[in-house]
Amino acid sequence: MGYIGRMSASAAFGGAMLGLVAGVHPALPLDVAAQPPYPLPDQPAKPTVKPVAKTQTKTQAKTPAKPKPAAKPADTRITLQSAPADKATAKPAAVPEAARDTPPVSDDPLANVPPGERAAIRDALLWSGTGDETPDGSLLAAIKAYQKRNKAAVTGVLTASERADLLDAARAHSDRFGWRVVNDPATGVRIGVPMKFAADVHEAKHGTLWTARHGEVQVETFRIKTSEPLGKLFEGRRQERGLSIESSYQHGDTFFIAGLLGLKQVATRAQLRDGELRGYTVRYDQAMEGILLPVLPAIANAFAAFPGGGAPIATLSRAVDYGTGVVVTPSGYIATDSRYATGCSIVTIPGLGNAERVATGERGIALLRVYGRDDLKSATFVDGATSAHALTLVGIPDPQTQNGGDRRAEISASLGADHALRLRNAVPVAGFAGAPAIGRDGRVLGLIEIRNAQLASAEPVAPPVRFVPAEAIRDFLASRKIALPDGDGAGKAAVVRVICVRE
Repeated sequence: MGYIGRMSASAAFGGAMLGLVAGVHPALPLDVAAQPPYPLPDQPAKPTVKPVAKTQTKTQAKTPAKPKPAAKPADTRITLQSAPADKATAKPAAVPEAARDTPPVSDDPLANVPPGERAAIRDALLWSGTGDETPDGSLLAAIKAYQKRNKAAVTGVLTASERADLLDAARAHSDRFGWRVVNDPATGVRIGVPMKFAADVHEAKHGTLWTARHGEVQVETFRIKTSEPLGKLFEGRRQERGLSIESSYQHGDTFFIAGLLGLKQVATRAQLRDGELRGYTVRYDQAMEGILLPVLPAIANAFAAFPGGGAPIATLSRAVDYGTGVVVTPSGYIATDSRYATGCSIVTIPGLGNAERVATGERGIALLRVYGRDDLKSATFVDGATSAHALTLVGIPDPQTQNGGDRRAEISASLGADHALRLRNAVPVAGFAGAPAIGRDGRVLGLIEIRNAQLASAEPVAPPVRFVPAEAIRDFLASRKIALPDGDGAGKAAVVRVICVRE
């Protein structure tokens, strides 16, 4: 493409980003409102002309509104507007037949979606985005925006036909681009990645890098601790050596920069919050621009620097993998996530030595053992964890997330349906697989299993961060004729780092 082509790509990507930070639906290079669920990249959009909705009806103009004071809806940008009711003439609004039996909206926007469809539907919704960032990771807003675009009842709950349309779109996006939305364990951000064009995943300096084999397409996340104001960080990025800027802006706590660096198009988006700058950079050869043009706004739409969760955890290709374990007996038995006992040529527990793999279980648990010790502090396990328990996840984060350190860290969480763990804050979880979930009394209620990204399938998909209860751990150990001792209650002191070295 020539200069004009590059400018159009930057404008389309920049327009999508500007729409996100301005709180409106981004202007995509596709007509996403044409027909359900929306035209796909290889389908030409049908031009449509939509009348602009008036914000005031005749009834509103003539009759002063006298409603009782009420709480403002949480999502005012996508709430449908209507005229005040007239007692003499008001008629109930017509509801499409498909939505009459729709169940009420729950805390989970996809509660009525079969488990095996959730990942694909989430990915399809985030392809077109909403420009809204809500506590549930924008899925509720995405559903409502999708229904509004298709002139359906805006309920926030998907009907069977809407689910079918979204699944068709997800399959098309996956077939053409390998589109996947994942949480990056190193930075905590949610990112959409065209896996067919960036299949190799590696550790980066400040995050994770998805790249094509020869580097023609790259998607890199970053997380940087900083005390600098956003304006200074923005200008520092703008002045990168060799960067020819085509578009850039700063809005609120977010900035976006697009331009040409050498022979590659480059686009960066970042958000600053609580002393952390989180974001991503896309780099691609100019020859790839025509192919990637439809997916660039989708990456912007799916991105969340501080997401509410729900996406699977991205898989990293690493020769050395770091996790967490908990000592279950003073004689050296250690429970951890099974990923640290599979495919490892060496398993090491810093301070204790090499560990032997004893067994792996069906619930994602592994049992390791170090020898020559009989005085280790062991945790006390207690059964019966419920959603009423306040949980603290105690782990040793990956060295990448703490500048090479090995300090313990804590994450507040709660227990949801299907043993899902809901994290209270959007934090990096790299290194937390196998960590114990500890109650207020210091006893261990279960362990953490972190699931990597999976392709959509007809089988139920486990939550990205799952709770393995103490009962399952007890049964697993009993099958190996190992009884859990009473322990000394040292839940946090029993936490150890597990290092898996792969060939």
